Amino acid sequence: MDELEALKGIKHPDVLLVLDDGAVIVVEETKRPRPEDIDKLLSLLEFLQDDWTPLLGHRKPSAITCVVHHTRSDAAFYIRIRAKDVHKAFRRHGAEVKAVRCRRLRELEQRLRITFGKGK
Repeated sequence: MDELEALKGIKHPDVLLVLDDGAVIVVEETKRPRPEDIDKLLSLLEFLQDDWTPLLGHRKPSAITCVVHHTRSDAAFYIRIRAKDVHKAFRRHGAEVKAVRCRRLRELEQRLRITFGKGK
């Protein structure tokens, strides 16, 4: 997402995946997650509000899932991501937030399928 002109000058996550059904998955990649990683995801949602046209070419995705993909754990991060105010902030933008800990992209793909109810 670093190459997108529309996002220059704002904190933003690393990857935007657009699925065939119109849903998007916004991914922040990190080794050790920090509460600031949640802020990057929220920053993008707040910047776009309900108009995703600069990224998608249309107003709003059918569903929004924000993921912090990490390889190591951090207690402060998990305390923050479980907080009610964090989930409320994401819901305000019609999004969900998830933390996925795995070492390989294949594991992330499998876990995302589970998240979306498509089996293992």
